[in-house]
Amino acid sequence: MLKLKDIEVGSFIKVNDFKALGTKALLFANSPYKEKYEVYGVYVGEGEDDVSALSVILETKEDGNHLCGIIFEQDLHVIELVK
Repeated sequence: MLKLKDIEVGSFIKVNDFKALGTKALLFANSPYKEKYEVYGVYVGEGEDDVSALSVILETKEDGNHLCGIIFEQDLHVIELVK
């Protein structure tokens, strides 16, 4: 399975199963569909209670700001790195 430490900012991922993301996929569902998403940020928590996640750019607005989606570490099984 893919690990957060294997993912770098600027790399691209593909979501293989949006339904497996559950309610977290609502933001993805309300954004234009993309074949692949650019990774905007990666945070790997250092403690047991820390949340580890990555953010991906869903949409770039006219003013240059990004609408981002979050995929948590426990949901990495539904994504893959894309070249």
